[in-house]
Amino acid sequence: MNSTLLRCLLPALLVACGAGRAGPPAAGPHGIHDHSIRLSGDPATAEADAAILHHRIEQWGFEGTARATKGEIELLLRFPSGVSPDRLVGRLLRPGRLGVYTEVAPNSNHITLRDCPGPGEPCLDIAVGPAHLGSEHIAEVSPLEDPMGGPAAVLLVFNDAGQRRLAQLGEQLVGHRLVIGVDDEVVAAPLLSEPLLGDRAVIHLGRRGVEEPAEAYALAERIAGPALAATWVRSSP
Repeated sequence: MNSTLLRCLLPALLVACGAGRAGPPAAGPHGIHDHSIRLSGDPATAEADAAILHHRIEQWGFEGTARATKGEIELLLRFPSGVSPDRLVGRLLRPGRLGVYTEVAPNSNHITLRDCPGPGEPCLDIAVGPAHLGSEHIAEVSPLEDPMGGPAAVLLVFNDAGQRRLAQLGEQLVGHRLVIGVDDEVVAAPLLSEPLLGDRAVIHLGRRGVEEPAEAYALAERIAGPALAATWVRSSP
């Protein structure tokens, strides 16, 4: 599986783009070190929740593993010493924050998203206005597989609030470039040629070099995976 793109989409590039591993990480160069972080919470769900976290570590491009031990969860991670463990753990414990924006000319009020189109291409900062739609407008997120072998895609199903918001927007967005971001990183930027109608939309990822269905599964889980922040808190170090 080519997971280089998702690694490059990770906020602040917490780990270098490259091959991950599922086992405990080894010490690395350039200030990158091994870290053991323990989470305390519900011992009854430790095994199941550790499996979810281990899956996120692998799919989202972190280097390391998660395991249940004595009713707690231990995260064995490799990241630079300057990275905040709280930020990293917080990212693992909650789903990604989705936003749908329109690109604008840079101004004093714009929001900046990081756009990394694909391997070998430079990342750019994209100026966008306030979000038109967010995670609170989404009822379901699921990967789509093209039987003809086309680029990976993710289906968004809007809830009632999302459908009302789309109806309010009407044709306002037609002719504008939509910027779809997850945790302030661009995952798609289509030019909207017709109004968004109904209760669903499809994010095509081919523009970003994502071809394999597994990448769509990883992005869908990143957006809509279970929130564990209410159950688990960092206890050490």
